[in-house]
Amino acid sequence: MHSRLSGTVSVKNSNAAQLKVWALATSGKRLAEVPATVADGCLQFTADVAGPNGARMLYEIAVP
Repeated sequence: MHSRLSGTVSVKNSNAAQLKVWALATSGKRLAEVPATVADGCLQFTADVAGPNGARMLYEIAVP
């Protein structure tokens, strides 16, 4: 039996509304943008190890 692990990540930042989240390959290549919301100055997204094309273990938060 396989278990799936996920969690909500919150990052308080004065520029939270401008930040984007990306799921990364182990090489550092961006795989896909991860949906994120902003509430009370915090960027929030779900980090989930099960992506549509395999495991996701690395994420990047960046100003586009």
